[in-house]
Amino acid sequence: MGMNGYDLSHKFFEWAFSNREDFKPTVSALYFYLVEVCNTLGWKKEFSISAKECMEGMGVSGYNTYKGAFDVLCKHGFIKVVKKSCNHYQANIITLLNFDRVTDSPTDEVIDKVTSKYSESSYQSNGDILKTNKTIETIKQEIIPETEVSVKSNKKQKIKFSEFVSLTQEEHNNLIQEYSESATKRMIEILNNYKGSSGKKYKSDYLAILNWVVDRYNDEQKKNPQSAKMSFEQAGNNSDCGYKDTL
Repeated sequence: MGMNGYDLSHKFFEWAFSNREDFKPTVSALYFYLVEVCNTLGWKKEFSISAKECMEGMGVSGYNTYKGAFDVLCKHGFIKVVKKSCNHYQANIITLLNFDRVTDSPTDEVIDKVTSKYSESSYQSNGDILKTNKTIETIKQEIIPETEVSVKSNKKQKIKFSEFVSLTQEEHNNLIQEYSESATKRMIEILNNYKGSSGKKYKSDYLAILNWVVDRYNDEQKKNPQSAKMSFEQAGNNSDCGYKDTL
């Protein structure tokens, strides 16, 4: 069965209502950001993403807050780490799971929790209480858009760095910080040439760079050691640009 955003959100909120001790807004924000990224990549089975990018997508600045949410998603089988990163700046390779072990039908316990929390009441003049019944689907329709809005609010205006490649300033800065200015310039050039010649379009050029252009650039450097040496020397000469040791 193919993966889609509705099924994933449906099963996520069933889990949330049954696991209040582990469910937090940060868990929801991280999960739906990862779903958005996976959807942007055409539902790739595996994709790479760094802790820093996840923190930006969640809208949090503390690494421990992100790590806590990430561990909850791993613990309950929402995501699986295929290859773990060595530090905060390198990317984890993860896969979203389909949650076959989660039942499609909500349990009585879940329904009771939902009803008790979200039933609305108002008083008439005679003191009678009128309760409005809300189905689980209605509640989800109210909750899910709020999560989607929080994810979309993190999207920033993009800048054209070449004819066919657009990045936010923050994405461009992240690439420079991790790979150097010269490497970033060359990777943008590689992606620009590919998109221009093939007509291929990406929802996110930044994710395209992380997922395959980096590997193409590294292969290119291995085949041309002299070019790699010049890029290294140039990065050293630009030591005043704020590069940080990632160890």
